[in-house]
Amino acid sequence: MFGTVYRGTLDDGTLVAVKRAEKRLDDTQLGVEFQSEIKTLGRVEHFNLVKFYGCLDCDGERIVVIEHVPNGTLREHLEGFYGSHLDLTARLDIAIDVAHAVTYLHTYTDHPIIHRDIKSSNILLTETLRAKVADFGFARFGTGDTGVTHISTQVRGTAGYLDPEYLKTYQLTEKSDVYSFGVLLVELVSGRRPIETKREHKERITAKWVCNEEVHGRERYRNIGSKPLSDSCNQSGFGKDTGTLSTMPCSDKTTAAEHEKVRRNSMEYKEGFLGAVVL
Repeated sequence: MFGTVYRGTLDDGTLVAVKRAEKRLDDTQLGVEFQSEIKTLGRVEHFNLVKFYGCLDCDGERIVVIEHVPNGTLREHLEGFYGSHLDLTARLDIAIDVAHAVTYLHTYTDHPIIHRDIKSSNILLTETLRAKVADFGFARFGTGDTGVTHISTQVRGTAGYLDPEYLKTYQLTEKSDVYSFGVLLVELVSGRRPIETKREHKERITAKWVCNEEVHGRERYRNIGSKPLSDSCNQSGFGKDTGTLSTMPCSDKTTAAEHEKVRRNSMEYKEGFLGAVVL
């Protein structure tokens, strides 16, 4: 939705990111996404969510002013754009930060919020590698305690992260974010993108490939990760937890990237599980 992002400074010296929306022919949909962004950001406040400062919607200009997060996206760091790759400790901390953010959206806001686009390029990193979830253009309010089990809505999101049941039935629930988070965990451990079309057919969908029985087990799993992550597993003292983190998206006990939403645990459960890995 946003084409250009500028860096600015408020009167008090606070650095901000000024996001200017593209001008497109399908302006109606752009307007919907813009309103979703500002309505959601205006309702939330959490350290692991980008902070909202203000917006403008006037004479065809749509601008959002948010916190400036200076260290790029998680995807850029996984690609090595910033020189060194993230070690296992940093990846685990990032996973916990994202879990905190999504749990807050689902559980601790006035009304549950479904992000609908949890992915590595929407995770911004601070200079100390703390994660902040951004981009609420596809966000929707959940059902809350109304007794309604889902929202029927047109599919929005990013290929590779989309909940298969949501894609098939158009029924959106908080478990759709849980699936996307599971894919993100696989991405954090393997370093791969969710879809890699240049690989052989059985390896193109990373989450499916990782959760396949052929790559289950700690030693086999280490071999699928990027080399810098494999090195960090040997050196960081996290050896005993590597298997726990890596198999979390696929295991029967802590399912996240499971195709059937009834088998996925809540984000609150994921948050607690990741915290236990650190302990």
